[in-house]
Amino acid sequence: MVKTQGLIFTIILVFSICFLFVGTVCAQERVYYIDRQWTKIWINQDGTIDLFYHIRLALVSGSNINYVLVGQPQGDFTIGEAVDQYGHTLATTDVSSKSDYKIQVNLYEPLRAGQSISFNLSTNVAKMMTKFSSQTLAILLKYYS
Repeated sequence: MVKTQGLIFTIILVFSICFLFVGTVCAQERVYYIDRQWTKIWINQDGTIDLFYHIRLALVSGSNINYVLVGQPQGDFTIGEAVDQYGHTLATTDVSSKSDYKIQVNLYEPLRAGQSISFNLSTNVAKMMTKFSSQTLAILLKYYS
């Protein structure tokens, strides 16, 4: 009887210690911010738009960042090139799900606490505008310039 109680106590103690460590590991939060983000948009005569993103991300503390998700206005898009500030070509993947359209941009190296990174991404999005004649496009460009 004494041996059974000691075994049960030991098992409970081991599980309690394990759960304490799991809580400590999970409690660490990642603190980051987008230092700079801008997007250029080109309206093409065929009704598509070209998007050029420039994003600068800084990680203050917490676990490393390996990728960034960049949203798209709709699901019919083509991923162009992604390049970081050092000229490294970055791998990209369409990770859209249902009506949540986004691209995963994998960083060349994990972003560590205290570091920042800039990268550019280009995409082409179809069916964003109706097709324009060159005369209509010239009028629109004159009006919005």
